Amino acid sequence: MIIVTGAAGFIGSNIVRELIKHTDEIKCIDDLSFGKAENLPAGVHLTVDDFDRAIKSGGNHNDILVHCATSNIIYAQKHPVETFKNNAEKTIELFKRFPGKIIYLSTSSVYGNADVLPIRESAPIRVYNAYDTSKRIAELYLQLRGTYTTFRLSNVYGEYQQPSNPYCGVIGRLIDCALNGKVFTIYGDGLSTRDYTYVGDVVEAITLSILDDSTWMEMNLGTGKETSVLDLIELVQDITGIEIAVTNHEGRSIDVIKRRVLDTKKAHAYFGWTAKTDMKTGLTKTIEWFKDAGLFQHIS
Repeated sequence: MIIVTGAAGFIGSNIVRELIKHTDEIKCIDDLSFGKAENLPAGVHLTVDDFDRAIKSGGNHNDILVHCATSNIIYAQKHPVETFKNNAEKTIELFKRFPGKIIYLSTSSVYGNADVLPIRESAPIRVYNAYDTSKRIAELYLQLRGTYTTFRLSNVYGEYQQPSNPYCGVIGRLIDCALNGKVFTIYGDGLSTRDYTYVGDVVEAITLSILDDSTWMEMNLGTGKETSVLDLIELVQDITGIEIAVTNHEGRSIDVIKRRVLDTKKAHAYFGWTAKTDMKTGLTKTIEWFKDAGLFQHIS
């Protein structure tokens, strides 16, 4: 049995869509705090509950847990206590009683402002808020527990990143602004960079890790390329043919990271994985999904 928590969320639902091509033995869990049931394919049963309650027995040693459920970085700014409870306390309690292999989706935010780019997994850990600290706590527990693979993700984007979600990532918000004639807010100068990773590439790495043995280590998932917010705006304008209205706002506390790009040699060494989707291709696929899903008004 493959158990996916946060299954109705952006990344979780994409994982489920891939897994159902290979097996019927999937259990999907989501309390719908951030996810939407309609993200899942028709016919997939969803257990609507908190993951801590829904997985009471812990399953058996042959089961695999893909733990996507999380309180994200934007939510964490106003709700630090709830973030620690969800991402650390309840997550560790689940890990304690789950006997099988765990695939944990963590974050590259644990590196903070790294001194050396691209960032390797051996880089110093520099957590500074409730989100990345809580994710790091769960990482440390898995190091003691064993039988796991932890993936540190970097700004994942793609299909099913719903703009109606108040915690939607920057690319989902940007595309929403382009297609619906909204004003896009740039926090800071727009020059900060991130390693934006297409969700299909992330799902491929997770699928490979399900099929393989646990690595007992942390691995980066990224493209190895930096893209600034200003670059993103230019790319989306080029693809859609729409000029996006922008406004500038003072940077938030989570905007202190000026540059981030990941070294992914370890994932390639263990799983033969390399991100295949360049920014223009990934953005084009995402924009087409927005259109197909009817999430636009500004263009036809």
